[in-house]
Amino acid sequence: MINNLKKISRSASVLNQQKPQQVQHYDMIVLSHLRWKFVYQRPQHLISRMAQDMKVLFIEEPLPNPDNKEPGTLSIISENLHVLQPNVDRIEDIALILPSYTGSRDIGSAWFYSPAFCPILEYFKFDTIIYDCMDELSLFKGAHEQLMDQLDFIGLDDKQYAIGKQLIGSIESDGYIRRELEAIVNDLAFSQGIETTLEEVESVLKKIQTFDPPGIAARNLQECLLLQLDRMDNGHDIDVAVAKKIISECYDEFTK
Repeated sequence: MINNLKKISRSASVLNQQKPQQVQHYDMIVLSHLRWKFVYQRPQHLISRMAQDMKVLFIEEPLPNPDNKEPGTLSIISENLHVLQPNVDRIEDIALILPSYTGSRDIGSAWFYSPAFCPILEYFKFDTIIYDCMDELSLFKGAHEQLMDQLDFIGLDDKQYAIGKQLIGSIESDGYIRRELEAIVNDLAFSQGIETTLEEVESVLKKIQTFDPPGIAARNLQECLLLQLDRMDNGHDIDVAVAKKIISECYDEFTK
């Protein structure tokens, strides 16, 4: 992962499309609700960088085409980056065709951009799973209620609980908190008569940021990535430590 983060790539154009002539080894598959060629945004930025040192298969949502007898359309973005548009009716059916491209149900890493692809987990064995579904928080029925359930179990006093409830209510549908914490301090004072400080609000926010899904309640993309890396950090993984350092200290260069 580190070498992927160290390099900054240029966007690649599709070179050609081909039928899967032979099974290929992929270091990572990416499952995304976004079309690769629609808008060049966060998934394309990150995965293009990853593909400089890993072979990646980016799998889009199914697009069934009865006239196409192939299991899918494979687009070659670069030598290390392929995009698969599955020709199946349901997301679950991707599990039936994927081995014809990967040759195995044992794949090193899987990167999930949408919870809709979670049924795939029943059919494949992954050494590493990256759950990066912040843009899909709105698809979780009762997302805020689930966060409130987690808030109930962290032993807050009444004041902290009220702060936590206000913070969770400020989380937008994409999982971010964009309202300034100073404004949340004022909200608590005016709407609930709770006098608090910026430090107290930030302390409770840090607790909420440990909730599932990883990256929840981040205030920007940089913080979201760091929160997800923190969740992966076992204290012994040098790759994760270096990745955190890159995101912390070289974020502007990383995003260019």
